Amino acid sequence: MNPSLTDMPDVVLRQIFTDVGCPEIFNLRKVCRFFREFLQKFPIDSRIPLINITIYKELRIIKLKPGIMETDGIRYSKQETHCKIRYGNSEKILENCDYSDRIFEDLEIIIAHQKSVLETLEIFCRIPVIWDTEFPETVQRLQKVLENSRKLKVKKFYMHYSNFPHISSLLKLLDAEKIEEIATFSMIKNDIGIEDLVKLDHWKNAKRIKIYNVPINASLQNFLHFEEVTVEFTRISADEMILVTENLLKSTIAREFRIGYTGFENEIQFLNYLGPPRTSDDETNQKIWYKRIENSSESLFIFQSTEHNNYFRLSRIPLSDFPEN
Repeated sequence: MNPSLTDMPDVVLRQIFTDVGCPEIFNLRKVCRFFREFLQKFPIDSRIPLINITIYKELRIIKLKPGIMETDGIRYSKQETHCKIRYGNSEKILENCDYSDRIFEDLEIIIAHQKSVLETLEIFCRIPVIWDTEFPETVQRLQKVLENSRKLKVKKFYMHYSNFPHISSLLKLLDAEKIEEIATFSMIKNDIGIEDLVKLDHWKNAKRIKIYNVPINASLQNFLHFEEVTVEFTRISADEMILVTENLLKSTIAREFRIGYTGFENEIQFLNYLGPPRTSDDETNQKIWYKRIENSSESLFIFQSTEHNNYFRLSRIPLSDFPEN
């Protein structure tokens, strides 16, 4: 009699499940109770590089990565009292099943089998009519999934349409030691809750921070430890900008700061600190400065534009790009 999978030693089964990957784990869980209990007892590392959760009205999509899943991911949609699931060219109707319940059941499985570091966790919601209804509910349910799992290790955390309390509520449930980048984009210019985000260890450990379309009221001193910064502030000051410049000149970590601003306190003081610009264009309201970095093969490039929006870019560049004249 030929042995079946259920007769295999645990160590062999674990290797088999590891090799088949996440899509087949879903299928094997449905085969028999033995496999479900085994996978629950010995979660296998699915080695997924990305989890993208996209939220539409009465539709949720989980994308993992092209090559592991189809590019349109697993689609969960509401069909009367049923749940319609589409994966690639396959489609299935689960009768009397809430589509929202089903997606979070599957997310629990995905996250339970993710032991290795996830490159990116993305939560997208581009539909304004559900920002105050389905989106907050999704965030709360995802929060419960993360609370019930081991600390998910994520390098890049990105939320498209979000507010800072939502970001903090999810980010604090991830492994703070692995986070490298935090990025957010919001159509609503509201920085309430930024102070709680700044207090998290994830903020302190991250290398890159990108906050798009939300001018924030915060001190630039909270950003000096980052390698890269892309942020718009409601107000900056000459003292803060001098700190940023000195940090880029002396730090071995800081690489580039892109700083938008609405108001600039004592701007003349900072411009006097920089000295005469290397180039200045009155028509485009743009100025460029270069500063040598001591004992380094790099120089500091400083660009200011006030043509459409107020903006500074300060970045370390190769010394070979430093103009001689």
